[in-house]
Amino acid sequence: MRTASSPLAAAHESDRVLTPVLAVLEETRAIRTVRMARPAGFDFRAGQSMSVTFEALGYEWTSRFPISSAPEEDAHLEISVRRGGEAEEVLLAAATVGSFLAVRPPEGSFVYPDGDNRPVALVGGEEGAAPLMSMLRHAAVSKASRPVTLLLSVRTAEDVPYRRDLQLLIRRSPNLRVGVTLTQEGPRAGFRTGGIDEALLRRAVPDPANTHFLLSCPPPMLDETRHLLARLRVPAAQIQCEAFEKPAARSAHILPFPETGTAPETLPFSRKEHAREILRFARGEMMLHWSIAIPFIICFVTGMIVKLFYGLHPVGISRDILTFLHRVAGGCLTVFPALALMKTWRDFKVHLYNVKVGFSWTIDDLKWLFLFGPSTVSKRIVLPDQRKFNAAERLNFMMVMVTYPVFVASGILLWLPGGHFVPWLVHVGTALVVPFLMFGHIYMAVVNPGTRVGLSGMITGRVDREWAKHHYASWYRDHFHEDGTPR
Repeated sequence: MRTASSPLAAAHESDRVLTPVLAVLEETRAIRTVRMARPAGFDFRAGQSMSVTFEALGYEWTSRFPISSAPEEDAHLEISVRRGGEAEEVLLAAATVGSFLAVRPPEGSFVYPDGDNRPVALVGGEEGAAPLMSMLRHAAVSKASRPVTLLLSVRTAEDVPYRRDLQLLIRRSPNLRVGVTLTQEGPRAGFRTGGIDEALLRRAVPDPANTHFLLSCPPPMLDETRHLLARLRVPAAQIQCEAFEKPAARSAHILPFPETGTAPETLPFSRKEHAREILRFARGEMMLHWSIAIPFIICFVTGMIVKLFYGLHPVGISRDILTFLHRVAGGCLTVFPALALMKTWRDFKVHLYNVKVGFSWTIDDLKWLFLFGPSTVSKRIVLPDQRKFNAAERLNFMMVMVTYPVFVASGILLWLPGGHFVPWLVHVGTALVVPFLMFGHIYMAVVNPGTRVGLSGMITGRVDREWAKHHYASWYRDHFHEDGTPR
């Protein structure tokens, strides 16, 4: 809807509040998420919508959009906009970082069923995914033990909205499940072809008669799904529905831009899109890490095999090969880190900062170390905010910094002629101490669902912004603004 009133006059009404746009995020080819600052006192329930008013093309536009962010997210509000309708296209062209929108209080009865322990099934198409995403995000933090399943029907794999967020949520919350069907694309790994049918519902929802269903999709899909649930004997009281039509096509007339008096055929999306990832490690940090980690692992594995399996039978070609590999890896462990430091000498301040953080401890670090084990069992335990490295990573960092010169020095002495007993004792003794922290570090980086996301930081240098904000809150606040831009 558009009116010719004065610019954002509606913002002066008692129930409307002006709020700035923080970012415009690309979800799919057809969907953008508009992130805005959350006004004080703006409370809503997961699944609700809100009216948004904005000025563009000499008119004031008002349209209603579902909220896709979680009620627990205090810093911002998000609405997801599907292009195609006139108001939608104009909003996406007008909503640039720093522009203002006027929002009204939330409305709607299509909300997440809190206060109940029964499983929840969220079913929708790409048009109605926004309120379901708000519900899924809310479910991940409100009651993590409650089983929640999201079933989405989209045309192709490129049309899956919130893809990275969904991957992050299911890694963090083992009770969240996500299934996606492709209606216009052949078989692909991780996806099911066809629509959401009875067979899929039976497989994804083990006890449908005891499950809350929330349907958010176009009317034809909505009617079909309701018939399926009736066949599965799901009580009507356990089904909530929200119909989402595709945006109406743009009007045939063209509205001129006041600035130029010209009218482009299409209104482009804002180019100021905010990335999902932030820079966590510089190139020098990654090179130094892998120049130590890879040779060290080879040294450790070959050394343990030689001592444990060839100690009683020291003769054999296999032992000679392992010993040769051990010595080559030891030479790499001596030379490669120095080469990495010289190659990336511009990052020397980053290395000094890491040493400072790695060897400085606070009360919060000790609390984190003490509470980490219990927090894996009970979600009620909240870990203290951490800096660039958490307490466990800090212990591993200290271990590497202390043992690295010991390994190198004792290994060099073992190569030299003369008495080898003391260097051998130091070398082997240190190797017996290291595995406890080393294997713990590898487990957290490769296996543990809540932390293995961070491994990408040591491969690409970048990590998911929300993940970093959650796991390293103190570091994030010191180095990034709320929207992820560096300080």
